[in-house]
Amino acid sequence: MPFHLWLRHIAKDRIIDAHRRHHAAAKRSVDRERSFAAPTPDHSTIELVAQLCDRELTPAAAATMQELSRKFAAAIEDLDEQDREVVLMRHFEGLSNQEAAVALELSQPAASMRYLSAMRRLREMLGGPVTFVERQIPHVWAASMISIALLFPLEAWLGLDVLTLSPVLGLSSGMVFLVKAGILSGRFYIQSAALFATAGVMAMFPSVAHLIFGAVSAACFFFPGLKYYRQRKRSMESFTTVRASGMKKASQEGAAVPARRASE
Repeated sequence: MPFHLWLRHIAKDRIIDAHRRHHAAAKRSVDRERSFAAPTPDHSTIELVAQLCDRELTPAAAATMQELSRKFAAAIEDLDEQDREVVLMRHFEGLSNQEAAVALELSQPAASMRYLSAMRRLREMLGGPVTFVERQIPHVWAASMISIALLFPLEAWLGLDVLTLSPVLGLSSGMVFLVKAGILSGRFYIQSAALFATAGVMAMFPSVAHLIFGAVSAACFFFPGLKYYRQRKRSMESFTTVRASGMKKASQEGAAVPARRASE
């Protein structure tokens, strides 16, 4: 059995034991327990007030959340067993695609496709609309590809040599990044400005225009990708460190479970 699945079984046993000892035995109400720390002399009593104030939702908000929770739970139950399992792993257990693939004994691409398919079905069942970003980004890229493809027949209709209108490539790509900057992040304004400037340089040096466009457009995709890669790498390193620590602790606790049960 993979270590991850063994760890899930250990966690399940611990939860069952805790439920049996505290909830089922009715020894104490752990549902209402809450940590309470009095403010120190160096801090304002506002901290004490913040702990005492009511953080509960209003009746309307609570009813709305309850209805959404009910619909979501019903939609989860209506999913196929395989789809339900991958959704619960990714969103409730916080597993990455790689970990879910190991737990499901699938390849990572297969696990990813199963997750995307499950989320698509879940969205259809909940009746959620496609987000604004999901609608706009594909249309922007499609418009860019269509405009680039139409340059070749346009040059033929005008009797121009091939790639005479190649500076338009810089303008078309710059517009794509301009729209992305407005929707996603203002950092894309840099790529947009670079591509607009590239169009002028391409017009000045037509003999190497395609090389200039290729170099600039590659840089526009490479540096954001490098940034996200480094962020992903740092998060994975942090996750690996935490998981290694958790595995060690879980192994120690798992070894202690039989002894504790025997003593009980």
